[in-house]
Parts: sequence; structure tokens; C-alpha cells
Amino acid sequence: MKGSEITEKETSWEEVEQEAGLLAAADEAASGDRSGSAEPEEDGGQDGEFYTVYFDKVYEFDNGDGSRKYKSLDLSGLLDLTTVDGEIFDRAMEKERHVPANKFKDTTYTKFVAMKVTKLPVEFFNMLSIRDMWKVTAVVYLFFLRG
Repeated sequence: MKGSEITEKETSWEEVEQEAGLLAAADEAASGDRSGSAEPEEDGGQDGEFYTVYFDKVYEFDNGDGSRKYKSLDLSGLLDLTTVDGEIFDRAMEKERHVPANKFKDTTYTKFVAMKVTKLPVEFFNMLSIRDMWKVTAVVYLFFLRG
């Protein structure tokens, strides 16, 4: 398994468990550190406006390849999620012993989903204002709601 890229042909439950553990560990390790920076995302796909979150402020984030500014975030990668991704999110929540009443409205769950579809690390999402994170959560929730 390379990084967080899992394909249908090479996926085993051990890999799902490993990926879930990595997500949970990354979130746990970064939960206390709310500092970071960001970069702008482009509008994505045919339904791009729906999947674009516009932030109330500009975030600057250095993801190892230089500091970039984000005014918005493209969540169109939601369209590419698989059943395996869903299983990884659920197991990551289990590893954190976090059982929300509605996972699709839960900040931690939607953060895992957003990390996967944007390929941004947990530190990026942890630095967002709660209002901006709720905007991310709303798009993820509505994506699952409207099916």
C-alpha cells in the first residue's frame, strides 16, 4: 500500500485497519496544534459551485512545498469516494472511540472525509475557524444527504 492510495484489487482488511489507524493517529497528534497556513483551490467539476467552500478569511498553509493561501476549498473529490474509503473513515472513528449521533454532521468525521478528498493534512483543517469548518461539514453532509 502506497500512502493513502488503496485500490480495489489490493485492498485487504489489514490495509483498511492500517489506513484508519493512520487517520486517527494523525488527528490525535495534531489536535493540539492549531497553527498552519494555506493555498487557493480551483473550482472543480460540473457541479463545482456546490463542492466549493468559500472561507470567511484567507488561510495560509505550508504543506511542505511552500506556503500557499486558501480563500476556498474544492471538495469535488467527494464524487470519487469508494466503499473502502467509507470503511476507513468508520474505522478511524472507532479507533478514536468517537461515536457521534450523526457522523455526517460530525466535525471529526467530516474532517477525515475532507482530508481524503482534498489531500490536505489534518493540520490544515485544525487551523480553520469553527465557522469555516462548519461550512466544510455542511458540504459533506449535503453531499451524503442528497445522494
